[in-house]
Amino acid sequence: MSTKTTFKRIALVAVAALGLGTLSIVPSTAAITAATGTLTVAAATVDAPFGGTSSTAVGSLTAGFTAGATDDAVTVTGAITTNVTGATSSIAIGAISAATNAAGNGAGVVGSVITVSASAAGAVSATHAVTLTANKAGKYVVTLTPNAAGITAGMAAKTITFTVAALYATTGDGLASGTASKSTVNAVAGAANSVTLTAVEQGTTARLITVTGDSTIASAAAGITIATGAKSATVQIGTSATTAALVVATPTVGTITVSIFDQAAAGIYSTTATSTVTITVNATAVNAIVVAANSTSFIGATTTEATTDATVTAASTASTGVAANITVVLKDANLNTNSSAFLTASISGPGVVGIVASRSDLLGASGTNNVYGKNVTGATTANRIVNVYADGTAGVATITISSGTTVIATETVTFTGSAATYTATQTRKVYAITASAPTTPGDQTITVAVKDAAGNNVANGTTVNATSGSTSVATITASATTTSGVATFTITGLTAGTSVITFANATSSATVTTTTTITVGSATIAAVVMTTDKTSYLPGEKVTLTVIATSSTGLPVADGVYTVFSTAPTSSMALAAGTLPAAGAITVGGVAGGVTATLNAPLSDGVFIISGKDNLTALNTVSATADVQNTSAAAAIDAAAEATDAANAATDAANAAAEAADAATAAAQDAADAVAALSTQVAEMIDALKKQITALTNLVIKIQKKVKA
Repeated sequence: MSTKTTFKRIALVAVAALGLGTLSIVPSTAAITAATGTLTVAAATVDAPFGGTSSTAVGSLTAGFTAGATDDAVTVTGAITTNVTGATSSIAIGAISAATNAAGNGAGVVGSVITVSASAAGAVSATHAVTLTANKAGKYVVTLTPNAAGITAGMAAKTITFTVAALYATTGDGLASGTASKSTVNAVAGAANSVTLTAVEQGTTARLITVTGDSTIASAAAGITIATGAKSATVQIGTSATTAALVVATPTVGTITVSIFDQAAAGIYSTTATSTVTITVNATAVNAIVVAANSTSFIGATTTEATTDATVTAASTASTGVAANITVVLKDANLNTNSSAFLTASISGPGVVGIVASRSDLLGASGTNNVYGKNVTGATTANRIVNVYADGTAGVATITISSGTTVIATETVTFTGSAATYTATQTRKVYAITASAPTTPGDQTITVAVKDAAGNNVANGTTVNATSGSTSVATITASATTTSGVATFTITGLTAGTSVITFANATSSATVTTTTTITVGSATIAAVVMTTDKTSYLPGEKVTLTVIATSSTGLPVADGVYTVFSTAPTSSMALAAGTLPAAGAITVGGVAGGVTATLNAPLSDGVFIISGKDNLTALNTVSATADVQNTSAAAAIDAAAEATDAANAATDAANAAAEAADAATAAAQDAADAVAALSTQVAEMIDALKKQITALTNLVIKIQKKVKA
């Protein structure tokens, strides 16, 4: 047995009915006659077992077109646009295997590009094989792209998804005959319950199968040997891509993982699984049980079937006509379409719903078991269409789609009232004189947004009328109808000037109106002016430069492309950032009659001049002047000088205060000395007085004694 990894070649030949129909491609003879074509793929998915040498799944690619002459040709290119990680893969388109009035590139596989040439003028068709070769199991996407040059419709690229696997599920809950793309399967728990898988022989080495979870391999077909314990098995070398079945037990609820591994060397298997199948074991069967995540609900306007949800707005006027229809597909956990579950539709807000047999069924139509109302359940399992009807009430209706207690989706329809407001938007700053418009004047239209009293877009087809106040300046489409709430009108410019355009909901006695004033301009420039939004800037500050071109009437010229400057403007000082207008073609219309440029002022102080020359005969100089002043720095210097003066004044005041303090100290000392001296004198005087009092007292006593005597 080889110890080398064998290159597992998978040749998958896909059916892709490529009806290129009637085409308008530009070949070497440029004679293909029809304008549209189709590109279809009959087998959009191809499953195949992953063997060790070569396995094929056969289909066909058919190209067809109408040739105007011999050798007219159509080319189809195949490319692998999704590859398995680490895989080496290639795509090849074979030679013609069946043809009508066609010649191909030769016999055998001819590469990733096929050219179908006409043998003669007339209808041409050719069939080719598409072969994918790969060395890893997994999913590959091949994109087929026709040479669609000159084709006006119908020729979008198509894809084929190839899935190759060494192990896959074939039977289970809701699965009757699985192929290589079935890497997951549901099962029901039970002592005797199981699922069946298919293992693929490698052809040069054996393969190993392992089972994890509460499960064992219950049995296996010839070519698969179950190991002791039944948790693993080996697949014989056998013949590449030959398949054999094995039965895996599902006794309890849970998840079981079954993997298959290629042999890396004798007795050694890879640690990376070649293919894996995940089994989800449920307590009860999930087959035929509706799963919201797998089901679909798409709403479309009126009777148009939708494949994606549309935004639906309809008139609220009561009507039996279909305002919207909803297409519902119910699917179970295995992605099987459920044709037996009943459908319920309920509507909140305005409107009525009906579960009907046909999208064209009017309200009340007696289709097969049709039912109508605010909350209805389909009386027949075949009905999967819900129609919505207006009941005369404006507002937003919410439709809930359910199957039993499972909500599948909610959809909305906005029922609008009559027009209540108009908002006009001009698509041009200055409209052109139609007979002498400049190059690329743009859409000469005005749009009017029409809403009802609740602010909702009115129903499609609502009429808006328009008149021009000055028909010598411009005329306008007399009326237009709304699409998605917007009516579009065309302006025809006649002479330079202005005109007031009036929009109304009636040609007389209108109840809803709005006006807008348009300007019609010449396409001949008579003067050019350039200005800045300010005269003085800080360094690096934003500068808005505006260039306006006017006609001889003084009005701005019409929007379009002009050569405004013969010499492009430049700045006398280096700008910090921004791009000045160029010489040559300039699109005018950013502002009325002109353009603007966003710049940044120079970084240094001074006067800067932006100047150029116009493209008039005189080549006049056009300029704008401004200056740069660093006012913040000047203010800072002035503030610093003032702060210095204040500091000096504060210092002088402090010195004066210190001198005053010294003088006060000296005066206080003198006062203290004087007080001390006075105190001494007072003390001496008091002492003397005391002595005098004592003497006097003694004298009085002597006198008293003498008197008594």
